[in-house]
Amino acid sequence: MENKVHEPALAYGKFDTIDDFIQFTETSEQRFEFWNGDSLVVSATTQAHAEIAGNTNTLLKSKLKTRGCKSFQESVFLRIKHENILFLPDVLVTCNPEDIAPNSRFVDNPSIIVEVLSESTELYDRSQKWQQYRQIPSLRYYIMISQQTPFVEIYGRPHDQSLFYYQVCEGIDANIELPEMEISLSMEALYDGILFENPKQPS
Repeated sequence: MENKVHEPALAYGKFDTIDDFIQFTETSEQRFEFWNGDSLVVSATTQAHAEIAGNTNTLLKSKLKTRGCKSFQESVFLRIKHENILFLPDVLVTCNPEDIAPNSRFVDNPSIIVEVLSESTELYDRSQKWQQYRQIPSLRYYIMISQQTPFVEIYGRPHDQSLFYYQVCEGIDANIELPEMEISLSMEALYDGILFENPKQPS
């Protein structure tokens, strides 16, 4: 099946190699993802989006700092080698020593990927990105977080040979349980500082 990139990932230019793309990004003020030669503009986010991503990254760092894991926010590329793709997830966690190098721009073996959903990117996160993420052997959790209401969706699996299961965490008093990583995240802490003026229930 042909992989096609649709809105909101807008093609900006083509590059023959990832190295050429990385060289281009070093002189650009914009952020980009890379999909089989196409550079795709990553648009600016809302304040709520940025705050939720920051809260999530902080929580994960605090839970994982003694385990040799690293958590990155919107800054390190997730590399899908076999597809020649680079993503910039909102939050990315790796516990693989091969990924952890101060001068590296890439993570190849993530344990957790987090995307904060926006109206403009939700379909992209749920379809094309998830199609690629679920093929990563090391991935244990893909987490999608709503900006509109305290509502979190989780795809998880205990090991790379098992199917992903789906679960929902809803309500500000709930906790997100990630047993394969031995982590529990408070929804209240995840949404700290967020005011839900007009809560929308996910469809």
